[in-house]
Amino acid sequence: MAQPSSFRNLVFCFPYRHVGGVPLLFLRLAEYLEEKALLPHVSIHLVDYSDGYMAKHLKNARVSVIEYRDDEPCTIPQDSLVVFQSMTPWSIFPTLRLPDATRILFWNCFPFNLIPPLPGFREWFFRQEPRTIRLILNTVMLPFVTRMRRFTAEIHSKKGLVFMDGANFLTTTALLGLSLPDAAYVPIGMASATAKPADSAVTEKRPLRLAWIGRLADFKIFSLVRVLSDLQHCLATSPGEKIDFFVIGDGPMADRLAAFQSDGPLRLHLLGSLSPNRLTQILSEGLDGVFAMGTSALESARWGLPTLLLDVSYGAISERYRYRFLFESERYSVGDVIHPGNYPKGAEMARILNALHTDGPALGARCRNYFEANHSLAQVSARFLDALRATQLTWGHLAGKRMLEKPLPYRGLQLLRRARLA
Repeated sequence: MAQPSSFRNLVFCFPYRHVGGVPLLFLRLAEYLEEKALLPHVSIHLVDYSDGYMAKHLKNARVSVIEYRDDEPCTIPQDSLVVFQSMTPWSIFPTLRLPDATRILFWNCFPFNLIPPLPGFREWFFRQEPRTIRLILNTVMLPFVTRMRRFTAEIHSKKGLVFMDGANFLTTTALLGLSLPDAAYVPIGMASATAKPADSAVTEKRPLRLAWIGRLADFKIFSLVRVLSDLQHCLATSPGEKIDFFVIGDGPMADRLAAFQSDGPLRLHLLGSLSPNRLTQILSEGLDGVFAMGTSALESARWGLPTLLLDVSYGAISERYRYRFLFESERYSVGDVIHPGNYPKGAEMARILNALHTDGPALGARCRNYFEANHSLAQVSARFLDALRATQLTWGHLAGKRMLEKPLPYRGLQLLRRARLA
């Protein structure tokens, strides 16, 4: 494999103190590239807070941390290629200092990364229907959208933009009204599991063991509530059947689950956030099915567990929602952005439960095979190295076109937030 050239430092930049999909992705990929010596003459770095998630969980001593602070400049070394999660240019971490020749790669890991939110109303804004979002973007937010169209087209033209899946690409192009021909995909990934899970064949002597993996917050909680509601409905028509449902994760919207905690046939087990070792232990012991989105879906699939792929929603999901297994995904999707008018095709919960009862191990094997072919670090790293070779985008190019300047309304909002914290 030809090696990416013209840089001596590869820098993954995502200073963040909490667990999340992007820090997990960057950390795993950085350690994998170093462990496999895929960039033998390149030093690999992580930009993070001293107490950030990546900094605290880094195990490979040959990968270094460049400390990010909110009140002091953070200088990137010369001859670097910096990998960012895609974002509006005025959101790029303000104390970073990059040489003009620094090459840049933006990785779009969330469908709304390049969509400018209504200042001060981010969560409300993304809860709206697509037509409402487009109306706001093309009226109130038009000056910012114009900037983002120009920015997105520019970084794409320099091959400095990759998408993790089709949902990210389609949301970006639809809401910005852009055509981005020959878009490149680098799906998210993780290491393959080291062993197969315990035999999870279901017998009539025990209940199904199902689980959710993910934060209990914003765009995720509504999918979990839909799952639990549908399970309750199925159990109401199946006297004597029980389900043990393990909720792995925590977050500010955990109180939404109170309605499902009872002595009924759906037995909820709230496990909270687990350490990586404890999560691995639970998954490797075997479950009959896991409901998840994003990296959490890959986490269960790599262990050969039947994995039901859920979707992103900022509002309640109706009973018309249908379910699909991870191997039924298209264009590397690990969760689409949904609204009442665009629910995915799939099967009702009753059919899913029947499939898990009768064909669980085979479904788990198909999920694992899909993971290995599309999301294992071996596959992802090959695509990632192709993207590093391809990008011609530099920091100086963006600065020279005045694309990094923060718009006045966002500067005002930032000052207000600082005043409240003072």
